[in-house]
Amino acid sequence: MRYWLTMHWPRIEDETQIEGETLFEDIYIQAGRQVAGSKAEPGNRVLIYETKRKGPLLVKENGKLRSIRRKEGRCGIVAEREVTTRPEHRPETTPTRFLQDKNGKEYDWEWCAKTKLLEECGFAPFATVYKIMGPLRSGLREVTPEKYRALLEEFKRNPPEFV
Repeated sequence: MRYWLTMHWPRIEDETQIEGETLFEDIYIQAGRQVAGSKAEPGNRVLIYETKRKGPLLVKENGKLRSIRRKEGRCGIVAEREVTTRPEHRPETTPTRFLQDKNGKEYDWEWCAKTKLLEECGFAPFATVYKIMGPLRSGLREVTPEKYRALLEEFKRNPPEFV
């Protein structure tokens, strides 16, 4: 079994604004970086780290940008999930494939591995994650079993700050 840590942007305020998407539940990998998740497979475990980023999420639809308000992120691990599919290519017509941040940087989330929820009643804050993992980088990274267990223990030890 492999273990992963993935970074997610904060949830949007009204999740009905993106129909049929599981934008905050699965593993997303940018175009050109699919090697990072090439070993992800069903049965693997993944911790979801939510960033603190503020500002709107800009979704490209029919060549135009639509602004969607986001909640303030919790800046820590917010869930444990199980991988249910290998990373799959997302069609260019997927509503959240192309996103922009508030500074205009575009992201192409070309690959997605589906997951299912195992636990979300916990929280591991940035300071704890940094102490165990060192500097955090955006995206997906494989984690040793020992570090995963340490992160999961911290996550389960702390109630969520807010949901």
